[in-house]
Amino acid sequence: MSNGRYEELKITSVFLLILMAATLAGCLPKQTYRVYERLILHFQTPHGPTTASGVGVKTYRYYPERLPLTNTELTSSFGGEAIVIDFGPERKTFALIPRGTGHVVAYGAFDAEYDKDPAATLEALAQTPDLFSVRSVPKKFWPQLVVFEDPLNPLIVRRAKLSDIFPQAEPGYALTGVEIEILDETPTTQKIVDILPWLTTLQTSSIDGVAGVISLDRPLSNELYGMEFIRKETE
Repeated sequence: MSNGRYEELKITSVFLLILMAATLAGCLPKQTYRVYERLILHFQTPHGPTTASGVGVKTYRYYPERLPLTNTELTSSFGGEAIVIDFGPERKTFALIPRGTGHVVAYGAFDAEYDKDPAATLEALAQTPDLFSVRSVPKKFWPQLVVFEDPLNPLIVRRAKLSDIFPQAEPGYALTGVEIEILDETPTTQKIVDILPWLTTLQTSSIDGVAGVISLDRPLSNELYGMEFIRKETE
């Protein structure tokens, strides 16, 4: 069997497994909770500390009997956008929507409560958010920062370094902390399209308009997708 045929069969098998899991998930009992979250990024600058933040909404789906195949008890969908970090007009820096957080609550900030009573914790976050204080987000769930040389050109993007954000600073990572605040129903942040207008024309490919490739020198613009900058909730 050729490598191309093998890869095609592998992709087809994965797709069928996902489709089967989704079908079975629709038949299982679940509890749904809608939670408004503000992600707050803390930076230390030469002029003192500063913050950037954005509000998004998550719909958590809790499956007491767990999903088949994956043995997952929690999934979520997110509505919101990447956080715009204002370090001046020449530095368009963004904190991307984090990947891989669909099976954790609020970026892992409420694990202790969730582990004790998942349904009660989710219900409290959705219905009585004022009972919770601002929490620190574990570092493994911190967002990736990226910088665009020209916001109108998605090809010229790189991972942020301290020198990108604060010129002539010592090498290091500028982000010093991330927190999350649970809110009452709040309008989600909506301003990124004004800065990155090409987001409205993206289809399903990466932001460079090319299908994803596997390469050691793969450009960052081929690794990033529109859903990391703006995302609509799914049912």
